[in-house]
Amino acid sequence: MKTNSDKLSSLAAVFASFCAFFTASGVLALFLQSWDTGLLGILGSLVPYLGGWLCAVGILKLSARLLPDRDAEEERAAFGDEGELHENKYSLKSDIYASVLTLAVLLLLNFALSFFADGKSAEFSAAALVIGAFLKPFCEETYFRYGVSVTLMRSGKLSRSMAVAVSAVLFALIHKASAMPFALVAGVLLGLLATRHTDRKDGFRRGAVCSLAVHSAYNLILYAVLYWRCI
Repeated sequence: MKTNSDKLSSLAAVFASFCAFFTASGVLALFLQSWDTGLLGILGSLVPYLGGWLCAVGILKLSARLLPDRDAEEERAAFGDEGELHENKYSLKSDIYASVLTLAVLLLLNFALSFFADGKSAEFSAAALVIGAFLKPFCEETYFRYGVSVTLMRSGKLSRSMAVAVSAVLFALIHKASAMPFALVAGVLLGLLATRHTDRKDGFRRGAVCSLAVHSAYNLILYAVLYWRCI
């Protein structure tokens, strides 16, 4: 009974944070809708996104204090209070292989789907490059692949497959309708990469770094192709 209660509580925390993301970004976008040119236009689109992300992460941080972390006691018993990393359990080579494989699959999927896509390419700009290849991937990976996974798997004791599925669906919902199917698949692949090491909390962090690297590299490659088409 306690386990079911923990699962429901962790799911409620995740969905509350996701609703806060949409609500805060929507309200800020409404206030900043007049900022539509030049630097103000960039800030007008970026500030609502960052505001929503901060609210979502803040709610997950608060839930981490309220929800039980049932792995913490096991970690202290197994590794001691010093928290030795035991690097032999985490192979850098395997992380690199998994990240490269995930990136390759995402690029192949994008290439295959491009045959069926019928849309205009976005205009290339330095600001779009920084935001799309670095800032947004950082926000999305820290929230969806790290925050959501930690909340569901450590506090709620949900299975890895369920946590990946929930985070992938939520990740898809922040994209345009035409991009949702690909975002859903990308969310699953990045979620599987990010949750490869879940025996300790630093394993979640390591996985999030891998998914962030792949996400940024993927967007950078797309922007490089876009730049090549524009010149």
